Formats: sequence, structure tokens, C-alpha cells
Amino acid sequence: MMPMIAHQGGWDEAIYVAVPLVIFAALLRIAKGRAQHEAEAEVQARSRGEAGDTDTGDAAASQVTADPRPPEETRASSPVDPDMPT
Repeated sequence: MMPMIAHQGGWDEAIYVAVPLVIFAALLRIAKGRAQHEAEAEVQARSRGEAGDTDTGDAAASQVTADPRPPEETRASSPVDPDMPT
């Protein structure tokens, strides 16, 4: 007699669900570990003063500078045509 291959009590269908869930959980754990490692390295670099974007608390450094061009140059370089109706 030929052995039955299909529908073996449901365990084979459970594998179709379990395997992708296990793979997803493993990838999520790897990504979380990498993110935590990167965050810890950034904190250590900031504590040593090696980070490139550390905030020194200097108010002058955080001010936004105005556009040095005159207003007519700003309007002329605009991608929107001022004569076009909106």
C-alpha cells in the first residue's frame, strides 16, 4: 500500500506557520542586538567626546542663519513660476 503524503494530522501545516515565525523572531533579535550595540557605542563615544554631532550647549551655534541673497535672487531661483496661476 502507498504511504499517505498529504494531510498528516496537521503537524505539516504547523511547520508552514512555525518556520517563518522562528525566522522572523531570529532576525528581529539580531536587529535589536545590533541597534542596542550601536546605541551603546554612541553613548560611549559621546561620553568620551568623540561623537561628531555632540551638543555643546552653545546658543550661537544652534541659531539658524538667514539666506544672504537679496529677495529678488531668491524669487528668481524659485522652482515655481510666479506668473503661473495657482
